[in-house]
Amino acid sequence: MSKLEGQSANLSWMPGMWYTSAWPHMKAFALPAFSDGHIRINLAGREKNGIVKPSEYDALCEEITQFLYRVKDARTGEPIVEEVVRTRRSPADNDPKLPDSDLVVLWKPGVSDVLDSPDCGRIGPVVYDRTGGHYLSRGFLMAKGPGIEPGSSIPDGQAVDLAPTIMSLMDAEIPSHFDGKPMPLLKVESCAGVS
Repeated sequence: MSKLEGQSANLSWMPGMWYTSAWPHMKAFALPAFSDGHIRINLAGREKNGIVKPSEYDALCEEITQFLYRVKDARTGEPIVEEVVRTRRSPADNDPKLPDSDLVVLWKPGVSDVLDSPDCGRIGPVVYDRTGGHYLSRGFLMAKGPGIEPGSSIPDGQAVDLAPTIMSLMDAEIPSHFDGKPMPLLKVESCAGVS
């Protein structure tokens, strides 16, 4: 293990960490995260004090997902959740490449200080003390070298695709533990007529 892998940050300032003593009594709990929401099911047989039976896992994941989709920004009336991503196909899925969370909540861009839930009522307003996050829909990569034609581009992808793409361009082996995949270079068509 490298020196950096052995280090951990003190995350006690994150609201999700304030309830760790209650986690054994909760069906699901929020894990500390910097931008997306991460929810872990308190699964019997996986967690030390798990209370959710594996037969209840799918239904609970769906219940939490639908709950989150119903929450709205009280100031705009718009939903606050873009998407809820389920990370496991079954409660027995223990692939080490999977995140600790069972559900990842992708929030809509913007920040809200007060929410309306048909299940819980109004939540907030709360003091704005949110961790940072990036909601840019596009970024750029500049590269020059053998095999890279001037004016070429890559398709839209995820940040995790950058390292495998660069390694592919270098003809280097891509480690199996990488989550991303190499993106192909695209030739740029003439932009005549574009001002």
